[in-house]
Amino acid sequence: VSIITTGLFDVSSFIGFSPVEDPKIVVFVGIDEPKGAHYGGTVAAPAVKEIVERSLNYLGVPSERLPAVFSAEAEIEK
Repeated sequence: VSIITTGLFDVSSFIGFSPVEDPKIVVFVGIDEPKGAHYGGTVAAPAVKEIVERSLNYLGVPSERLPAVFSAEAEIEK
């Protein structure tokens, strides 16, 4: 998860893979100039979750093998 701020552009990103014990898929989502929140876990993670779930379903990976690793709201406090 990263945020790049140079004054020229902002990018929020998130990388996920699944299943943890025997990965079948790796997904990267980058959001160019996100509006509102800028944390990758808030902006890009929901898209990663959707892509991973649909892709594993397509690949026939049983959902009971997948851990619940995504939270509905991931807030980072400083």
